[in-house]
Amino acid sequence: MASLADATSRPWLGIRIVGVGPDIDTTGADERFAFTTMADPGVATGTWWRPWLVDVPDGVETTLDPVTGEISIGSLTVDLLEGAQAGGLTEIFAVRERAQRGDLAASITAAAVTVDVFDRGGATPAVNQMLSLGDERMRITAVAVGGGVGGSDRLTVTRARYGTTARIHTTAADYGDAEVRYRAHWLHGRIVEVYQGFYGDALPTTPKATYILEGIEVVGGTTWRLTMRGVEALIDTECLTHAWMGTATNPFSTHRREGFRIDRDSFDFREIEQITLNYGGAPGVPDAESPFDLREDASGGGYIRLGDAVAV
Repeated sequence: MASLADATSRPWLGIRIVGVGPDIDTTGADERFAFTTMADPGVATGTWWRPWLVDVPDGVETTLDPVTGEISIGSLTVDLLEGAQAGGLTEIFAVRERAQRGDLAASITAAAVTVDVFDRGGATPAVNQMLSLGDERMRITAVAVGGGVGGSDRLTVTRARYGTTARIHTTAADYGDAEVRYRAHWLHGRIVEVYQGFYGDALPTTPKATYILEGIEVVGGTTWRLTMRGVEALIDTECLTHAWMGTATNPFSTHRREGFRIDRDSFDFREIEQITLNYGGAPGVPDAESPFDLREDASGGGYIRLGDAVAV
């Protein structure tokens, strides 16, 4: 295996974005696009290799202040200039296409292998298409037109494609899963993996670094610039995205003693004296089968969002 110390080695760099790959997967190879600095790495790459990375990425390392304990999250900037391969960056990064979409007809578990979809635009989904629910990608392997709940189309799928994770998906529109798309549903906040390899060596399977995608813009009319932050940014972007919602009593109200609904909007939590939590029987926040039901933690307590505060 070559190394950077070898005078004759030909290193390359590349990035892969979780959930971003061909929208039609006829081979079942489950390969995301790899945006790289080298057109030919000397080994078979399939149709997903994209040598469009302009130069060595410009990055800043994550640092920890030993005095204050504060962490400065690192960043990475990548410029892409598309080449001759079919399906350019405009096509790859277009996430809000309205030509074909649908509505989830019934909620599914993380282990489900069928998805019921009401079509509301474009052609009926077809075998080998890649659908998106939330941040998960799935490959359609069979279509039963009208065979789902309420006459919806029942799609047999292979879950967790392109590096995504199989999750629970709900029909509740405010959780983002009710709408079915046939390309990456969104890009902001996706995991970006950085790879480094050498000409002629087997393609690496383990990334050298991991980042969170924060922005995509066109620079100078021809270059697509991707800006990312270190994976530590997950602490900022994912904390409390599945905040518990429940009913609390209001001891100061004589006409509304039965309680009222707590939602994701802020409210005056000083009026709340008692919170009723529906604990499960095992530790863990949240429940693996429903991210909207709170579970007690290992200390026998629970966590709940009250406006901008977190109560224990």
